[in-house]
Amino acid sequence: MARSRIGSVACARTGPISPVDQNHHVGSVPVIDTPIEERFVEHWRRYEAGEYRSAIFADVLLNDMNLLGGNLTVLDIGCGGGFDGNVPLQRRIGTGAARFLGVEPADDVTPDACFHKVHRCLLEQAPIAPGSVDLAYAVMVAEHVADPVAFMRSVADALRKGGVFWAFTIDARHWSAWMSMFLERTHLKSAYMGALLGARGEARWRNYPVEYKLNSPSQLARYCAAFERVESVSLHRVGAEDSNLPAFLRGPNRLLDAALIAAGAPGSNFVFRAIK
Repeated sequence: MARSRIGSVACARTGPISPVDQNHHVGSVPVIDTPIEERFVEHWRRYEAGEYRSAIFADVLLNDMNLLGGNLTVLDIGCGGGFDGNVPLQRRIGTGAARFLGVEPADDVTPDACFHKVHRCLLEQAPIAPGSVDLAYAVMVAEHVADPVAFMRSVADALRKGGVFWAFTIDARHWSAWMSMFLERTHLKSAYMGALLGARGEARWRNYPVEYKLNSPSQLARYCAAFERVESVSLHRVGAEDSNLPAFLRGPNRLLDAALIAAGAPGSNFVFRAIK
């Protein structure tokens, strides 16, 4: 695994990287060989500067949609509740698609009306025609995937040759993932989140099981064999997990973040892009 630094954003990439700035094609899709941590460096710097992740991730996605061209079929995996909880951003993405499909297995959320079709089931169960999707994405979904083999096989089946999959998720190598797993395995997560954020529900939080099986470069190497190319980037900034901590722990956490960034350790957010 190669590792690089952009400003003080910790980045990692997986998979073969061709010479920078020399383009080629997978199917009919042009592939920019600039690694994603360099291609989207200004986006990652927005995150580092303190901007919330949703708009940054949406802009990254829209950039790739423009690269792929018009008449796109786009698939939102885990579409209920908006793009990372933001419905206007989800609608903005939908306006760039000729056909906007969604998958949402949770029965406690209602997908927005911007979709042409929503499958109320797991991706692995969705009747999506093979090779019919140009671009698929999942926002804060990969950490909940129990069967990464079946999930990535379903993504690959849905994509056409040259199609692209983006995942925006949590880095399994970061302490926040370890803390989440510990709280869940000890059955303390609901109590902790309730004390921190208040009553569970639509306006507060949902406690879906976490797995963290598609959340690091080494894991991707095991489960993405069906893809031509896979790249990832780990994003770090001071105070990124403040909202998941009580106030008295936020100061010490910021000191820890600064030390981890200086050491080049992975951050809490993990992004990967896979081309079929």
